[in-house]
Amino acid sequence: MGYNAKESKEQMQLQPDKILNGVIATIDDGVVEDFVKNTDKWQGDTKQKAINVTVDVDIGTDSKPQISQLFTYLEEGGKTVYSPKSNLGKYHKKYGKLPEVKDQIQVITDSDGFGKIKIE
Repeated sequence: MGYNAKESKEQMQLQPDKILNGVIATIDDGVVEDFVKNTDKWQGDTKQKAINVTVDVDIGTDSKPQISQLFTYLEEGGKTVYSPKSNLGKYHKKYGKLPEVKDQIQVITDSDGFGKIKIE
């Protein structure tokens, strides 16, 4: 049997208030509006260059839930430019490099089980 609206249950994928291990699965390059569907609350230029980093999270089972996080940047003369206080700058400070596929990183979850890349 497939989808059943009358018989269902909600299941949290990530445990709340945890630090978990993860591996970067993909990095997609574009602009903010390529990745953010509701830009009404976005504070900044929706045309700014950005990467969307998708992480496979290790929860101790064969299942690997994914989380995604957006990092904005500037480009000058073919180089990626970021400030120390930007998310890319914080990532570089924590991991010693900018995000690349197969990087081993940490994911932190909040009290609702929503995860993000640990950069601080």
